Amino acid sequence: MGDWEKDEFKISRRMLKVMTVDTRVDILKALERRPMTASELSRYLKKHVTTVTFHLDVLTENGLTERVERAGRKWVYYKITKPGKKILHPQPYTKIILMFGITVIAITGVYLISIYYDLIFPPPPTTVVSFEEALGGIEDLGVGGIDIPTEVEIEVEEFSEETVNLIL
Repeated sequence: MGDWEKDEFKISRRMLKVMTVDTRVDILKALERRPMTASELSRYLKKHVTTVTFHLDVLTENGLTERVERAGRKWVYYKITKPGKKILHPQPYTKIILMFGITVIAITGVYLISIYYDLIFPPPPTTVVSFEEALGGIEDLGVGGIDIPTEVEIEVEEFSEETVNLIL
């Protein structure tokens, strides 16, 4: 078993959803510096404390942060866990897997959106008509004074096996 297999970090679809929110990434980066309370994070990130608490709960449920409660103290600190650090600083192969997963999700989203809009707003039907029918349609509109040549004369200036120069 190689060293890279021991530190292998697999990321699930759920974890990808967790980490696509910028506030959660910002919280992990802040906690990487030192453990902080929700209030400290709120001031540091310039976000409301309830917003920070919500994101901390999501990160804690997914094992990326943990609550540190000390007996006799009223403050609850949060610190980043080892999986949280691996999310911020993945090994090169993990970065590739992470980027591939995000790319697949993005492409799937664009595809589903395009299908949705094709169902709601189908493209108008197209009709193929001949040139003569199109000219007839213009004449039916009563548009006068339009001179559309229907025949083109071609004059051959030079002719050889290699080139043909045409003058229209």
